[in-house]
Amino acid sequence: MKKLISGLLALIIVLSCVFMVSACKLTDETKEPDADTVIAQIGEYKLTYGEFKTSFDMHASMWSSYGYDVMSDQETREEFQDNVFDLLVGTLVTMYKGDELGLFDFTDEQKAELREKIDAELTDLVEYHTKTAAESGLTGDELDAEIEKLIIEEAEYFLGEGTTRTEYEEYLKKAVTEDYKINIVKEAVLKDVTVSDDDIQTWYEATLESDKQAVEENPGCYKDDQEQFEMYTDNSSTYPVLYVPSGYYRVMHIFTTNTEDIDADYSDLSKELVELTNEYGRLSIEDATSETPKNTERLAEIVNEYKEKKAKMDKIFSEHYAGAKKKIEEAYAKLESGEDFADVMVEYTEDADIIACEIFKEKGMLISRYESETDWSDEIKDKFFALSEGQYSEIFTDDNGYHILYYVGPEPMGSKPVDEIREAALKDLLETARTEEWDKLISEWLNLEELWTDVELIRSCGVPTTGTDNTSVS
Repeated sequence: MKKLISGLLALIIVLSCVFMVSACKLTDETKEPDADTVIAQIGEYKLTYGEFKTSFDMHASMWSSYGYDVMSDQETREEFQDNVFDLLVGTLVTMYKGDELGLFDFTDEQKAELREKIDAELTDLVEYHTKTAAESGLTGDELDAEIEKLIIEEAEYFLGEGTTRTEYEEYLKKAVTEDYKINIVKEAVLKDVTVSDDDIQTWYEATLESDKQAVEENPGCYKDDQEQFEMYTDNSSTYPVLYVPSGYYRVMHIFTTNTEDIDADYSDLSKELVELTNEYGRLSIEDATSETPKNTERLAEIVNEYKEKKAKMDKIFSEHYAGAKKKIEEAYAKLESGEDFADVMVEYTEDADIIACEIFKEKGMLISRYESETDWSDEIKDKFFALSEGQYSEIFTDDNGYHILYYVGPEPMGSKPVDEIREAALKDLLETARTEEWDKLISEWLNLEELWTDVELIRSCGVPTTGTDNTSVS
């Protein structure tokens, strides 16, 4: 999915304070600190009230969009204030620890890597807005002016009215640098976090039991979950379904179509055929159960109407999918000459899932008689279950185009061995262990003697106008 703003900015939004919203009005008795007032400091690293407030407003707005009112009462508001405060102070102590450990004396290689990340962020900023501006058909100086305008709009949206492009770029550079330093600290302090074989075995047994229960309750979910894993198997946080129910098979699929919409008359005629079929059945039953049949003439008319409309449908279909038919006939001829089905499929199929997934190209996709969220049509299932293992079908059609199926073989049922998922389990468990250790370290660092904070200075943030809070304002 194409991001809506430049890459690192999504991280900046979450970790820092660049989303500007209108501030809540305060009561006359409540006075906010100045924006430059320091509310936390450790070593040379400081957090000001202004930085806290913009981050607080951003997070409050985000949670509000999800339907949560984090300022519904004083207790909820203050808990939310504390959470945002800890998030920002956590960054301060991380930077302080990085200095203390001597991690920011960058090597030439690290300096080059950081420059590359900064350049990539600034390039992405320009490229994104260049693409947007170009869609308006502008060229030359007008295009350059529109790009500049869009960048300024983004800068003001996140950093406030009057922000210049130079100021915004400097902010992005600072944010990239800070993120780079935080990751260096993480890697240094988490390098000794490990996962044991016993941890993996415990995880495996618990996950196997959970997966087995899930597929026994709903066998159709195996296709959805396993194919999701196979499509995104490079993602370190994914792993296969550990229990395979009976009744699953692998199918390869050559599919050709026309990406343009078929004439609307085709759908209209299809509906009319259904109506005629229903009417024919109803009238036939009436005549079959009556001593004096009276629908003979209408039944004959229905048959003629059906044939006429079906012929029109077939003509529209043939014309619309002429190219698809020619293409799949070429593929079928290669199969008949003895070429490997998988090779022909890769060359000809227009099945988007197969095109996008290497595992599907090698093993085929899953099919069963169970219903699933990402299921095959009934027509395709009927054709598949008429095949024998190692056999491919004749060319057949449905409303989407032309198909050839190949029955690869049954999916082995039962538990998948621990060795098959050891690497995925290790990645998953290691990521969890590192996250837990990092959270533990941050909690410890937030209690460093060197850290000075004044939590009371944040209590005015988010206080609503008198009469809108559920508690009185002191």
